[in-house]
Parts: sequence; structure tokens; C-alpha cells
Amino acid sequence: MYLSQVRPELLALLRVLFSNMLPHRRALLAALLLAAAACHPDFQITQYATNDALYRAATKEFAAGRWDNAVAAFDKLTTDLPARDTLLPRAYWFLARAHDAHGEHILAA
Repeated sequence: MYLSQVRPELLALLRVLFSNMLPHRRALLAALLLAAAACHPDFQITQYATNDALYRAATKEFAAGRWDNAVAAFDKLTTDLPARDTLLPRAYWFLARAHDAHGEHILAA
């Protein structure tokens, strides 16, 4: 239904009911901006210079339950580590566990 098709009485009622909505919108906008600022990702894979440092950071993210960060870090490790590195099997194991904990059971398999 278009606003041009709405009866004038209904529009007047809506104006009365929502006359003070502007302060609520400002409060809602402020709350959304604060939530967006709080959700800023602090975990950046590129800030770790070595694979060992990234592995330690990834295990901390895993222990904290931040599955997206853990998956991203362990995924990078599985592509960057050489085949004979002792961290590679552990990175695959943690990657599967992080996928499983995140609810991505097919990727964990």
C-alpha cells in the first residue's frame, strides 16, 4: 500500500503516535555506532611476522572461542607452512576443531 492511498485520519494518527521519534532515532543511531565500533576486528593476520607467532595467536583465539579468527589464522597456516613443518598437522587439527565448534561440520570433516 502506498502512502498516497492511506486515509488522512490514519496518517494523522501515525504522526501523533510517532511525534517524538527523532530523539529515539538519535539514541538508536548512537547505540548502533557504538556497537559497530566495539565489533571492530582487533585480530589481523598480517600483523604476525612468523608462522610461529601466528600459530600462538591462533591458539589464543581458539581458546577464547573466537572461531572466525581461529579459522582464518589456521587456514593461512595450512597454506603457508612447509609440508614437513611440525606445526602443520596441529594447524590442520585446530582448523577442523574450530570449524566444528563454529557449527561448520562439513568443513571440519
